[in-house]
Amino acid sequence: MITGGYYRALTRNIMVNALRLQGGVRFRSDVSGMVLAWIMVSNLFLVILSLGLLQPWTQVRQYRYLTE
Repeated sequence: MITGGYYRALTRNIMVNALRLQGGVRFRSDVSGMVLAWIMVSNLFLVILSLGLLQPWTQVRQYRYLTE
């Protein structure tokens, strides 16, 4: 899970940083692999601890980090 989070952040940064639009518009992403891995691991722990009740909250938490 830790390497998956790191890999996901790395590929996201590469893909978003390569995006260009006409007129010189560029996109930038600087998602940290370690932070994303920590969010994924802690989310898994919280979902297990709450017997699945915090699943929606953990999805919002991860999405919020990726969009900031």
